[in-house]
Amino acid sequence: MRLRQLCATLALATPLLAGDAGGAPAASALRVEASKVVSNYTFSMLHAHFTLSSGQVARVFSGQTCVGFCFQGTGSLDYVSQLATEATVMKSNIAHNGGVPPAEGKDGLHTGANFQKAMFWFGGREIAPFTGTDGTQMDGTLQSLRARFDSISTSGLTASLSYDSNNRPLPYVQADLDGSTPFIYELDPYHSRFESLYLLSHANMQDTLLKDRFNPVTISQQPVGWDLHQPVLGEYMLRAVALDLTQTAPLQGVLKVKETIQPLGGPLKSIRMNLNRDHWGHDGAGLILHHETVTKVADREGHALPFTQDAGEITIELPAPAAANSKVELAFDIEGDFLVPPTNGNYWQLGTSAWFPQPDLNGQMYTWDATIRVKKPWLAFSCGDTVRRWEDGDYNAVETRSDVPIAFGVMLAGDYSIERETRDGLTVEVATYGSKAQFSKALLDMTFPIIKYYQAFLGPYPYKEFHILEKNEWGYGQAPASIMFITKEAFNQTNGLINQYLAEGVRGRFVHEIAHQWWGCVVKMPSHQEQWITESFAEASASLCLQDWPQGHAKSEYVKLLSHWKSEAAYATDRGTIPTCNYNYNPDDSRENFLVRTGLLYNKGAWLLYCIRKEIGDQEFFTFLKSYQTNFKWKFGSTKDVAGLLSFMTKKDWNPWFEKNYWGTGMPEVKE
Repeated sequence: MRLRQLCATLALATPLLAGDAGGAPAASALRVEASKVVSNYTFSMLHAHFTLSSGQVARVFSGQTCVGFCFQGTGSLDYVSQLATEATVMKSNIAHNGGVPPAEGKDGLHTGANFQKAMFWFGGREIAPFTGTDGTQMDGTLQSLRARFDSISTSGLTASLSYDSNNRPLPYVQADLDGSTPFIYELDPYHSRFESLYLLSHANMQDTLLKDRFNPVTISQQPVGWDLHQPVLGEYMLRAVALDLTQTAPLQGVLKVKETIQPLGGPLKSIRMNLNRDHWGHDGAGLILHHETVTKVADREGHALPFTQDAGEITIELPAPAAANSKVELAFDIEGDFLVPPTNGNYWQLGTSAWFPQPDLNGQMYTWDATIRVKKPWLAFSCGDTVRRWEDGDYNAVETRSDVPIAFGVMLAGDYSIERETRDGLTVEVATYGSKAQFSKALLDMTFPIIKYYQAFLGPYPYKEFHILEKNEWGYGQAPASIMFITKEAFNQTNGLINQYLAEGVRGRFVHEIAHQWWGCVVKMPSHQEQWITESFAEASASLCLQDWPQGHAKSEYVKLLSHWKSEAAYATDRGTIPTCNYNYNPDDSRENFLVRTGLLYNKGAWLLYCIRKEIGDQEFFTFLKSYQTNFKWKFGSTKDVAGLLSFMTKKDWNPWFEKNYWGTGMPEVKE
């Protein structure tokens, strides 16, 4: 689960509970009742035990509803992780960022927090009045907690606090713990289905907009009611998305979105969706904060629905619970200055973040229809195949569509020129930004045989078109459905020292990104704990392409790649595990953060697949990849299913091997 920056976290309960149509209430909407003195007051959640040794407490109300209580005094948290897979990163993050050093116990790895102020939010539970000696007024305590935690939160509190207690055996709980090292504890049994502990590390940024903010660091995420080895689906599945975007002015856009969702587990009354309200830009002097605002949410008949938007989520209240497997149609009107170009960039991108309302990864499996209008001479691009391009007055317009389910829907527009070619029914277009057109031909000639190579063992390319879009940046690539974002060194590999340095590995990056059309687009990842299904499998597939490249110098890249995997994996493997690769954070060494994540996610994962390949043989390995693509086409993949397929094919139990090397810190050797 991703932490989200909120501007009014502690006041989010009121709009939906009061039936408001959106917007955060004023600070006065929260009411603190008279406080009581407490001593050795204790309570426990699943793996968390809280002790309020001494101090005072007061219930907090939103309207007539009690939403939690605040505390001031001396308190502590004892938290135990029973996940062996997160022990290494848990120790590392606490060592680098503060907190109580972990200690081994009979029931797991214990850590904790000491705090002087705290706000405990309870969703779907009435809190009985506190008894005892009267304390002092605690409005100031709540206000200081607001100032400390308003810019940081986990899930949206709005829907969580309005859960129906009659249908929910566990409450939603969030605890904002303010001490020398602040923490957030969260128990979210129904949306993310994780019990989590986050440490707030000071961002230490120079920019005035960021200097007082925190970086939320994951200490622990333990699944609630399910096994991390077998990912679960979300509360609902997003099945269809239709968008219409018009760029009305520089930075400004009007976006209309129609979505169809399918509740999965049971009746759904409140629908929580990720949506980034804040978009960061840079004017050359510093960061600028831009906004994306929802002005209306409506049902199928156009009736307005109550909603609340915060900085990271939107929550919609349905008039009646939607039954499992029914279809719920929603329409969103959105506007703002969210079409933000990079510094000195003559384009904008709405990328793989939550720029339109969407669920977590385990709820994304949707068809896509996008219409975009941008001022001439700009051109726009999006996922799927091109339905049409046309001129509409002062606008250039395009409509794209994908009838097969995607995730990570994106858009991009800018001052581009296009070179396209069709071979054997596949159209590839290269859109260059400030680069010379002759390099487009070289990329076209390289793309067609790569796709043909992959089709031999991964199955048919899933679209009729493939769009290669230049980014006016350095050193990375991304590949959502039918698209490759690739930086400018891929278009000119001769000019400049930076360009020459980054271009050295651009072939490997290029074949890796094309492989994502199968690993990530056809077979999808259900969570960031399973991200190796996209990155490691794409890297392993890219290595096969380099090995069989008709020109000899690509084979030398392949040999270097194997050595790189092994060395970088060895560096990272004692700092974490592949499922926890996105958690590691050292505030004083951003390079180490990068090396640990890439060392685990790209290099160790690919090395594991290479070790499997060497053990079962090339032909069996190709069969394994093809079988996995066939069996999980347009489905979510998982490591449990990877081990299961290998066990079936080889008549050997691979689960202990994955427990040691994937879920653990083992580093296998190749069997030559």
